[in-house]
Amino acid sequence: MVQAFIVINIAIAVLIVYLGLTNSRRFLFACAFLLPLQGLAIDLGVLLNWSKLVLPIALLLHVLRARRPFSSLARLPGRYWYFLFLAYAVIVTLINIVLGTHADAIKLVAALGAGIAQSKYRLHVQLATTILSWGGIIAAALFTRDEHDADGAVKGLIAGGVFNAVFGIFGNIAERLHLPWIGTVVAAQTEGMSSFNTAGRLAGLAGEPKHAAAGFVFALLFLFWVPKGVHSEQRPQRVWVKASILILALLLTLSTSGMVAGAVALLFNLLAAKKQSVAIFVTLGVTLLSFVLLLGSGLFYDVLQYRLVEKVSDPGRFEYKDAAFWKAAFDHPEGLILGSGAGGGDLKLVSYLDQFYIQKGISPGYLLDEMLGDFGIIGVGLVGCFVWKVLAYLRRSPDKSLFRLILSGVFVSLLVPRFSIWGFVFVASSLVVAARSKSTQRA
Repeated sequence: MVQAFIVINIAIAVLIVYLGLTNSRRFLFACAFLLPLQGLAIDLGVLLNWSKLVLPIALLLHVLRARRPFSSLARLPGRYWYFLFLAYAVIVTLINIVLGTHADAIKLVAALGAGIAQSKYRLHVQLATTILSWGGIIAAALFTRDEHDADGAVKGLIAGGVFNAVFGIFGNIAERLHLPWIGTVVAAQTEGMSSFNTAGRLAGLAGEPKHAAAGFVFALLFLFWVPKGVHSEQRPQRVWVKASILILALLLTLSTSGMVAGAVALLFNLLAAKKQSVAIFVTLGVTLLSFVLLLGSGLFYDVLQYRLVEKVSDPGRFEYKDAAFWKAAFDHPEGLILGSGAGGGDLKLVSYLDQFYIQKGISPGYLLDEMLGDFGIIGVGLVGCFVWKVLAYLRRSPDKSLFRLILSGVFVSLLVPRFSIWGFVFVASSLVVAARSKSTQRA
């Protein structure tokens, strides 16, 4: 079965290469479809998933098929701040590697059984992961020519979210009925991050429930987005059917952060998308009905008691890595300002966590904490300048719906893990480049 899983990934790679050589729109669709599926990975000491593969494939294919390979990057607003952030990430990581800043923490993590990729070479690996993951912005920009290409990326992310929702729901049913299920293979490949790594919680092929929840939220965000372009041609009934599936799956993840992020996303769309108001209210009704049914089944009772009531009274018990991060940040303000290098923010937590928690994982749970730990206020500021430039450009564009979409996506990103945002980053890049290309043609 594990060999079959590897064969499936190789077959996907062949398909991606073929689409990249023949059809930009379908290439963007396929990449956006795969990015939320973080659990669709091969364990090589490091989880090699599609968020790490899209950039090198895109670069190779674009060089082969384009006369002026990187000219399309000129259509990316704020690109200088973006590349400056990547350069800073490289510099601050190399400085920490050369100085051996985290040597003691690395020895402790290695002694507890972590492989060399997660101990001795953790900073090297995390730096490569950072460049490859954020490189989805480049990959999308290179293959986006117009709004039709960008529409392919939007629909791909929505389709990937719906697929994972159906996959996860069926997986939970199969688990309860003791049926054979591919989730066991996923668990073998992802060191236990299976579709049901916590009893009853849905994760599908996203790796973990909170990653799945974030993927569903971003899919909902794009599903309810109503621009003036081609994506607005979708039928309203398809919107609420897809949305109902996504929201049911979101509830089944039992992810409190995902539910909060979903509420934020829906609020933004309720305020902005008048054309979809009927679909949104139907979806809210389905959500309420699903919640009542799940509550009646007893599934949600423990969650409300254990993950909400107790979480409010003792947040450090549940978000122990983030609590440890802020304690370390106040003890070492220089790290908070400059950063500790890619993966270095995690290693700083080792002296603040018990061995039990270190073995479970030392990465903070949310994007802002992880970015601050690795690249500090300076790195986060560079990313903020990039996002600000993008939003400033969109604010001046004729269609303000894209501005609202990206802005709401930024707020949602702050509420979810870093691993979950790559699909949004990819699709947002495609949409922004398409908008820039359209305005240039008009001029």
